[in-house]
Amino acid sequence: MSYLTFDRIRNYSNTLGRAFTQNEHAKKYTKKTPVFLSYWHEDQELIKAVIGFLAQFGRSVHIDWLPNQIPRTTNATTASSIKEKIMASTKFIVLATPNSIESKWIPWELGIADGKKGLNSIAILPIVQSSTVWKEKEYYGIYNVIEEQVAGQWTVVSPNGGNRALRTWLEG
Repeated sequence: MSYLTFDRIRNYSNTLGRAFTQNEHAKKYTKKTPVFLSYWHEDQELIKAVIGFLAQFGRSVHIDWLPNQIPRTTNATTASSIKEKIMASTKFIVLATPNSIESKWIPWELGIADGKKGLNSIAILPIVQSSTVWKEKEYYGIYNVIEEQVAGQWTVVSPNGGNRALRTWLEG
């Protein structure tokens, strides 16, 4: 078992740039509801690569930093818009980086998803320095985690130890 590392995701960014473009195209022309990606805005340099990584498993991803998605100054309207996007998505993924603990929005978004979607529709995607070490937040332990079980075989591992292929989980 291993986690996605910063080096690996940055290597993906060159080859997965097309997947990002396809993601934006798919959101416009498909009836599939995008996955909601919750992340710390300071991690924006990773987002295109993460979207590309997830797109290879067949789903588009909602992000709020593209033009006209979320205003610079947040307010109740912002919160309502985010809540609607979370409710409309079928899956919810938290991008967990060492710095994402600083986000004020991730715990709020996760709370909305937890209350409305249930544990089976939520997964944590850790991005770490070392593929075998992740210092998770204590409450992340109740959620599914996206891990690589065997080279190239990404799975969603539940807290009870069961797992499903990432593609299967995203489709379900």
